[in-house]
Amino acid sequence: YNEQPSGGSGGGTRAYERVAVVCAVLRIDMAQGLGYLLSKYCDHVVELPKSVPFVSPRHELRAVPFVQDMIDVAVNAVGKDEYHLMLTNADISVGRNFYMD
Repeated sequence: YNEQPSGGSGGGTRAYERVAVVCAVLRIDMAQGLGYLLSKYCDHVVELPKSVPFVSPRHELRAVPFVQDMIDVAVNAVGKDEYHLMLTNADISVGRNFYMD
């Protein structure tokens, strides 16, 4: 995703100077080794500070992250004033052309 565009077909100008992949991971998934696995593919692997059961422990709720927490860890990991933020899920992939004009 940070490669220079090729001169052949499918090439183009870069839409962004750099793409940083930040993987926000729940604590339970970090404990099971997901952070190590993702470190091979992500520029930053960050543990999320809480999930739904953390806020409401009385109920048997799935460990689901809060969107604002995902945004916050991504912004803090990148640490720049100017950026575009895209949220996606592990089962959603974008092709190389997504990052090109």
